[in-house]
Amino acid sequence: MHCIRHDSFCLSHTHAALKFSSSKGRVVLLARGHFSSPPPPHTLQTSAVYVCVLLFCWPPDAYRAAVSLNPRDYRAWYGLGQTYELLSMPYYALHYYRRAAMLRPSDPRMWCALGHCYESEGLRMPGLAVRCYRRAVAHGDREGIGLAKLA
Repeated sequence: MHCIRHDSFCLSHTHAALKFSSSKGRVVLLARGHFSSPPPPHTLQTSAVYVCVLLFCWPPDAYRAAVSLNPRDYRAWYGLGQTYELLSMPYYALHYYRRAAMLRPSDPRMWCALGHCYESEGLRMPGLAVRCYRRAVAHGDREGIGLAKLA
């Protein structure tokens, strides 16, 4: 499974540069191989967008690479939590969401993610979920997820 992202920072040394032609509705391979860094940015034209294709068969590897590069990057920990939540592995998701929340304690999204994880089928810890949602509301939950869950 290949992940196509238009805003990517390639964590892998294996990637390909593609050109998407919106007028023709197809993707054209520009370059493929092992690079020390992502291909240089190209000037965006009206009919073409350049993307980087990450070749990871197992998505957590990308986030683990990001964590090894910068253990204080909350986005990588949060991404690992999301990945394991989608894989129905709530204990792993909980671990990674906690790490993200420790790095960004005033970010209500981290607390909403933790609360949702505590509510999941595998954990069923509503008391802890309520505490997380209250903390999200206390930190200004602009999306209103915490408040909706508390109602």
